[in-house]
Amino acid sequence: MKTSTRILSLLLCLCLALGLLAGCGSPSPAQAPSPTAETTPAPTPEPTPEPLDAPALYREAAQALLAAPDLELRYTISQEVLLPDYAAEEPGGSVALSEKTTRTARYRGLDGEALQAVVEDVIVQGDSPRIDQKLCYSEGVAYLDLKGAKYCAEQEQEDFLAGQLPILLLDPALYGEAAGEETETGIALRFAAPSAGETWALPEDAELLEAEGHARLSPAGALTGADYSISYLFGGLRVKVVYELSYSIPEALDLAGELPAGPKGWESLDDLTAPLAFLRAGQIMAAANAVGAELNFNYYSEAAGYTVRYFQDENMLDRGGSLLYHGKYSVSGLDYSQGQARSFAYSYEEDFAPGALTTSYDDGSKETTPMSSDEVRFLFSRDLTQYFPAFDQLKDAESKDVGAYRLIRFAGTDAYGEAVKNEVGGDLFDPPTVLDDNATSYATTGLTGYLAVEKVTGIPTAFALDYAGTHTIEGRPFALRMTLNMGLSLYTDEAPRSLFDGVLPDGPEPETRPSPVFYRVSDAEGHSLYLLGTIHIGDDRTAYLPQAIYDAFEASDALAVEFDTDRFEDSIGEDAELLQTLMQAYYYTDGTSIQNHLDSDVYKQALDYIQVAGAYTDTAERMKPSLWENGLEQFYLSQGRSLTGAKGVDNRLMRLAREAGKEILDVESGEFQVGILTGWSDPVQELMLQELLETPRGEYLRSSRELYEAWCEGDEAALIERLAALSEEERAELDEDELAIYDEYHQKMEVERNAAMVEVAKGYLADGRTVFFAVGLAHLLGEGGLVQALRDAGYTVELIDTH
Repeated sequence: MKTSTRILSLLLCLCLALGLLAGCGSPSPAQAPSPTAETTPAPTPEPTPEPLDAPALYREAAQALLAAPDLELRYTISQEVLLPDYAAEEPGGSVALSEKTTRTARYRGLDGEALQAVVEDVIVQGDSPRIDQKLCYSEGVAYLDLKGAKYCAEQEQEDFLAGQLPILLLDPALYGEAAGEETETGIALRFAAPSAGETWALPEDAELLEAEGHARLSPAGALTGADYSISYLFGGLRVKVVYELSYSIPEALDLAGELPAGPKGWESLDDLTAPLAFLRAGQIMAAANAVGAELNFNYYSEAAGYTVRYFQDENMLDRGGSLLYHGKYSVSGLDYSQGQARSFAYSYEEDFAPGALTTSYDDGSKETTPMSSDEVRFLFSRDLTQYFPAFDQLKDAESKDVGAYRLIRFAGTDAYGEAVKNEVGGDLFDPPTVLDDNATSYATTGLTGYLAVEKVTGIPTAFALDYAGTHTIEGRPFALRMTLNMGLSLYTDEAPRSLFDGVLPDGPEPETRPSPVFYRVSDAEGHSLYLLGTIHIGDDRTAYLPQAIYDAFEASDALAVEFDTDRFEDSIGEDAELLQTLMQAYYYTDGTSIQNHLDSDVYKQALDYIQVAGAYTDTAERMKPSLWENGLEQFYLSQGRSLTGAKGVDNRLMRLAREAGKEILDVESGEFQVGILTGWSDPVQELMLQELLETPRGEYLRSSRELYEAWCEGDEAALIERLAALSEEERAELDEDELAIYDEYHQKMEVERNAAMVEVAKGYLADGRTVFFAVGLAHLLGEGGLVQALRDAGYTVELIDTH
């Protein structure tokens, strides 16, 4: 019995203890020691020091600082973001985007409701010129002086302090477990990685790698300094931030002489962080060595009598002076200056080779202009920034969090309007001042736009501008309009990809090659077919497939893929009827817009994201929701900076086939896939878009990475489980509408397509040709997939070991 066992154990302990006591008590006469004249007393043990209560010590010291009426802080924030270096001669390198802020902050009245503050920053971003800014607070108004530009905003004291990082760092609840030890100069405390700290030190959806903090207390227990370092993954970026702070309580602090007398003379601006965001974005664009941009301009000049649209797709890669550049331009419009509307359209491309820029026109002619790398870079930079506002040209600004991004909507000053008008004149007229020369007056009537930046890095992803002005000529107003939508790709492989014939160079062979599931199918006549389940994204590893796959590919007569994307894209440019068919599939042609087909809340949320992605143009409102969803997925993948469609297995195999002169067969067709993408009912399209919007970018990227890694591992059983249709239990959790939407998607996307692919595979086998059949993995292992369907049809399907 357990009770008896426990009693027995206690008895054994007691007996052993009693025996020891018996041996250490008064000795028996036979054991008595010889008497001595004097007995040495036993030494007194040193008292054990009480352990330091580190959290309590820090809490008391922090509260003392917060309770002080005056406080002075000095600190630095050093941030380093590792990004892929596509300009490196050897693939696989990284480049650091660094920024260091040195701040002096002085607060008076922290213990009351009449706070005064003067905060001075020096910000250095890489090799860019330093940025000086001064932030003040008094009587419910915050003031910003950024390099002489003066802005102010009404702000609650609590909200102002919430943005002051050193104040936040004084809250011990932000840290993990603490330990401390006494030193010659006081007490040193060490903090473990935080949990609550993630709310301030980690951006949303980041993955913590490591964090550690320290604090220094004087012998009297006063907090004199602290530091904190944290490393995390944010999308495809590795970020490290180090905070170093020192605190002091001045004897007498008088800020009155440094504070503004009032808001008069200061430009009112809701978001005082916006000017710095614009300044940083401009510096990042100027310093980036890998940049891609899509620019859509629409101009309208009533006085000149025409409208014109410019589309520019430009890519630049600067390899330490060895510049690569490619630009594609298309121009179209209407000229009605002679009383009758006349349409016009033309296109051209530009390529830079050392010493010369070559322009190739759509009529086959070419023109070469001597030009240096610096000149090309300057012209490209001007394309990006000619309409970009200076930080002192904002009249209003409001920021909105959009997942991992900030969307800053703004209005411009009259000076900005004048600058935009001059740039429009330079783009449209020769001489640029022709309207000004003939007008008695000019006025900017509208100037708004938005800038989207990644929160952690400040890297801009999109910029848009809507400008309207009026020239008065002979007493009559003539409208001048311009809209610009620009999507930016900085430090992603989207930027320089077109400079490398679609794919960036691969790095060295990985230590472990991927081992995807791979099959050989045979019929009774001895005809065979190879089946490879592909994944449409990849990295360098897809260039190093197992040798068994390459051997089978070489032995095959043809490659079969879902459809040949390059051939399809080429045919779009050559087949006007096909282009018209696609336009009817992509866009609503019944006079409705995307707003008519989406819940209003879903539309508003999607609009923010599509603007952040730089994909919002004048035609976006007529697009179907599935195109918005597809565009956002591509944007997310590019922002992950690790997996790309260009390095997907399908694209790799098609390039190999072209190099070998091997025929490429379409299992489906481009038109069919476009129909699948755009042909869903409104509920399905809305659900697909909404699910993506509600999935944080980091979660989407992690899910993509997990699927890719599972493909690389090639565990057939695990992949079958991952790709299985909903179980009965999962179906029971859906309501009737949700179930109908899922069934529509599943039936068309998997069941019907898989059945059709099975028949195509049977046809290849019947023809007696050895075909390398490479389609999406879900078509092999999902419900009704090729592997089981061909086995059920009597074919021999064997799994080839690729490990």
